Amino acid sequence: MDNKIEFNEGQRAMMVQARIDHLNMTEEEANAHVDYVEMTGEVIEFGAGSLLNYSHLQNPDGTFKDDLAKLFPGLDPKTVFEKTITARIEGYESDFVCYDTHYRGTPEKPGITIGVDKKEDGFTDGGLLITKIDRLDPNVAAAFDVYNLEKFKEREFPPNMPIYNFKLLEATVDGGQTKKGLVCVADATGPLYIYNTNNQFAEKDPKYAIARGPEGDAIKNEIMATAGCPIDPKTGDAKGKGSVTNADYARNLINDHIERDIPIPQRYIDRFMGILRHRATLEKTIHLNLEKHEYTGIKSNKLIFMGLFLDAATAHNQQFEVANDNKVDKSLTQQMK
Repeated sequence: MDNKIEFNEGQRAMMVQARIDHLNMTEEEANAHVDYVEMTGEVIEFGAGSLLNYSHLQNPDGTFKDDLAKLFPGLDPKTVFEKTITARIEGYESDFVCYDTHYRGTPEKPGITIGVDKKEDGFTDGGLLITKIDRLDPNVAAAFDVYNLEKFKEREFPPNMPIYNFKLLEATVDGGQTKKGLVCVADATGPLYIYNTNNQFAEKDPKYAIARGPEGDAIKNEIMATAGCPIDPKTGDAKGKGSVTNADYARNLINDHIERDIPIPQRYIDRFMGILRHRATLEKTIHLNLEKHEYTGIKSNKLIFMGLFLDAATAHNQQFEVANDNKVDKSLTQQMK
């Protein structure tokens, strides 16, 4: 099979080094990825929730930054950036497994964010961001590839927050076709992996050495119920409502699945409900302080909307033929009414 795009030695060397520098890949992994890019003409990223967009290349309103066309002649977002397609990876499960000291928490009081965790019988439904790099001149394509990875790293690897290793994994799309995409895999040996008993927070407080199972889940709920970061660490500006607390993040993640027509994992719903139940046990002043940062009305995290939220999640997941453990338990909805 002929390659869709060919890079010369200098261009390849630049692209390989970018993967080593920005994606924590080994030289062998980086070369294999560049080979795949040449063969397919595509740079593919797999994700769910916040990873299912090009926000690292876009303005806040979702339009692509004007300087892209100036920096990379011939780059037309309409032809280079494909529409996201649904996909599934096997043997990995996305879950709340990484401490977050940047977006959903602080170095003093961490929140918890999503990472794709290796699990033999697991799977993750999400989507593929496909960038048709073969529609560019090879020299422009190589330069854009490096720029894209650099900006992607800035978004996913905030300062002092090493939580992921990027792996090139096979994903199945509709019709059974497979494509290989970059996946943010949680670094199970890293200092911010919650199940690493030697993580950086466990040294100060044993509570943060979380164990798998019900007791560990209760501690996750406790941490996520009170964590947040009211200031945008990039700009220093105050964040807007709905983007401050860790509970916001859990809710927004579920809403992303609904908006993108992807099944919602039951573990996401259970986590959000657990967060809100723990929130109800907090002192009123703490509770109100958190709520002032959050949406009001149907989008809020207030307990009054728990039943409505479960109804919406149930209706959404009923569209899909998914495994039993990935369905919403209707009895929970009834309990909340």
